[in-house]
Amino acid sequence: MKIKFNFDMNDWMEFQKYFLFHSRQFKKTLLLATATMPLISILIIYYKYSLTNKLDFLIITVFSIISLLWILFYPKRFKNRSLKRIEALLNEGDNRSILGIHEIEFDENSITHIDPASKSIFTWKGIVKYVKSNDYYYLFNTSVSAIIIPIKKTNLNEIELNDLEQMFLNKIMK
Repeated sequence: MKIKFNFDMNDWMEFQKYFLFHSRQFKKTLLLATATMPLISILIIYYKYSLTNKLDFLIITVFSIISLLWILFYPKRFKNRSLKRIEALLNEGDNRSILGIHEIEFDENSITHIDPASKSIFTWKGIVKYVKSNDYYYLFNTSVSAIIIPIKKTNLNEIELNDLEQMFLNKIMK
């Protein structure tokens, strides 16, 4: 089976988003960043209490509201800022080798991937993980690199997509 599609910056950013939001390291960093403000609030309240031996309910209320708002809204801001930084880095460089027409041919033994700057051949054993999202197939050949296939751009009908997905499951999930 052979597919051909135009790979653009939106496709690349969707992969970055998928990779980032499923990364253990990113989740740890996000948890730490989200927990920072409530922990600082607790320390400030404790410090004030240790100085006066009185609980100031106004300060507790203010810091509780600030901490609650932080927990509710900061994770989304953190994710959006991370994606904007990634996009800015990608826009700085020359991406001609990533963006453009991609051709991928699947056969019994290998996957041949032709992009605007190179031709790569992967054996099926070289694909370490297969992931299907709503709009993409990701065939990971390392923990940080993948062949990205935008499902809608392949122009395959539903039967062909099912056959392609079955091939992935048979070849990769063994």
